[in-house]
Amino acid sequence: MKAHKTEDNGNGKPSNRKALSVLFLSVFIDLIGFGIIIPILPYWNEVLGGTNFSYGAILSIYSLMQFVFAPIWGRISDKRGRRPIILIGIAGSIISFFLLAFTYTLAMLIIARALQGIFTSATLPTAQAFVSDTTTGEERAKGFGLIGAAFGLGLAVGPAIGGGLYALTSQYSSLAYFASGASVINLIIALIFLPETLKCKVEENCEDLEEVAVSRKDSLRYLISNKEVLAIILTFSMLTLAFASYTSTLLPYGIEKFDLTTEDASIVLLIVGIIAIITQGVLLRFLTKKFSNSTLMVAGFTIITIGLIAFSQVANLLWMILVSAFIALGSSTGNPTNQALLSQRTPADKQGGILGINQGLAALMRVFAPLIGTALLNVNLGLPFFFGGGLLALATIFFVVFVRNRKTRENGEKSVEALVSLVADNLD
Repeated sequence: MKAHKTEDNGNGKPSNRKALSVLFLSVFIDLIGFGIIIPILPYWNEVLGGTNFSYGAILSIYSLMQFVFAPIWGRISDKRGRRPIILIGIAGSIISFFLLAFTYTLAMLIIARALQGIFTSATLPTAQAFVSDTTTGEERAKGFGLIGAAFGLGLAVGPAIGGGLYALTSQYSSLAYFASGASVINLIIALIFLPETLKCKVEENCEDLEEVAVSRKDSLRYLISNKEVLAIILTFSMLTLAFASYTSTLLPYGIEKFDLTTEDASIVLLIVGIIAIITQGVLLRFLTKKFSNSTLMVAGFTIITIGLIAFSQVANLLWMILVSAFIALGSSTGNPTNQALLSQRTPADKQGGILGINQGLAALMRVFAPLIGTALLNVNLGLPFFFGGGLLALATIFFVVFVRNRKTRENGEKSVEALVSLVADNLD
């Protein structure tokens, strides 16, 4: 089927309103499937004879596949366009969810999650490159916020659907069938409406795509030569390790401390998703007009740090939900502004490769985080959250020292140079 094309908006970017609307819908439906499965994974793992550590391994294998394949999908999207890669990711989700429905051993559950990791790693990095294709610098944080809102909406609706389906059927497989069906609908919508946004593909003036695309070595070489971009990526990696340690132990923590049920787990994730929707879909649009991306990123990181430390001390389910909502507020502020900042500092022809590396490193952090988190949970229930809070505090300091202050110093040097030049001109 021939790809729909976007019109140029006059800024060298394809017109973004319709394109982002379709992308929002695709990411939303994709995340519904993800959200349906996540709340039941610890219980499914337990039914199949698993432990906290095997639950961590189930989460880790998913992220390991993302780490391996996200940069690959990102580079291919720079060569072949964004649309075909997103379509491949959605089609893969149909297959992986369908296979998940037939899972009856722990090994099969791990294999199904590995396949999901391979194909979903095609969707998010490419969606981020899609946003970069269709937005200018000042609109970029809003674009990433919109994708974050789709993510949050999917995580809000998915658990609610999953909890309802399980209450009706008492069968984990019914949730996997539903997720596979939702992915079928998503593929049909994307095939019909999702446009191509890679500029040279839209204008049909691409030269040799193998030469235009940036290889992994080129991307790594660019990172080494650009310390600011490298520092932003390293900061995001530390954020991911801290935050994934929290998310991977959130439900096991609730199960052990408060006897959390599948319905309770769905409610927790529903509220977290609603906060993400409000923050990234509404609040962030206002905040980006008032504050810079780096300021919002530091504020978001600080909120998460406070929230993680507080989470280790929650006394009941209500406080667990409230603190989770507070952490979601910080994540929904810090995450999209970090991505927007990275996109602003990266040349257009390197967007897919650099964003792919960023997501790949984040996925690597999510490989280790569940294993670290569940190991710490076995030592002390509050330890994973102290670990995450401390690591994120270090990440915030690292960012301020190596990125934000550096930019301030550069601006100051430019101001001094301009003043010296002005004085010299007057003397002449």
